Amino acid sequence: MTNNHQIMRVFRLASSTLPIGAFSYSQGLEWEIENRNVRDPKELLSWLRALMFNNQMRFELPIAASLFTAWGEENLEKIDYLNSFYFASKDCSELRDETLQMGQSLKDIFNKTGEFPNSNFIFNKVKNLSYPTVLTYALSQWKVDIKQVLNLLLWTWLENQVIVAIKLIPIGHSAGQKIFFELEADFEKAINQALETDQSDWSNFHPMQSMACAKHQFQYSRMFRS
Repeated sequence: MTNNHQIMRVFRLASSTLPIGAFSYSQGLEWEIENRNVRDPKELLSWLRALMFNNQMRFELPIAASLFTAWGEENLEKIDYLNSFYFASKDCSELRDETLQMGQSLKDIFNKTGEFPNSNFIFNKVKNLSYPTVLTYALSQWKVDIKQVLNLLLWTWLENQVIVAIKLIPIGHSAGQKIFFELEADFEKAINQALETDQSDWSNFHPMQSMACAKHQFQYSRMFRS
């Protein structure tokens, strides 16, 4: 595969047109905005930076890197373990439903494109198939560089959060672009640290987000799914 072809495939999975429902979820940000804990670009930047250097850097990215490596080694036992570990880490039903729905949707897309003829046989062996498990499978098959894998995950997470804020705070698109500019500069640091993080140090501990997600499930009026 040419490098350009590889890049195009990564772009496709990062695209907001990918019909997996990622932009249906706010991951607690809608509740934070509703309760006026995030009211402007400055507070949004603080919220997102905390999540990026906690949940993302210390858990989401390291476990995705491990899944990616395990797919490359065809270690199905480790993949099943990591997938179960990831699913169990989701401490409210909203986050569990999100990763299951997105994982199933991405699996369905690959079935329709026919890119991975044997993927169903493999995926059916994994209970509670989560989104990162399906995504890293595809990226490992395409031989994408591991840092590109983590860049894709971090970018799609950030884009989703900024779009939520643009709609709900609301902030303008230019303010949204400034948030990207501020946080993009820290991508390399977060990714390098994630790759160096031992499993014993993995942690998605962020009680404010956990409470926000749990309370969002019962929010009276909401735009994003629960």
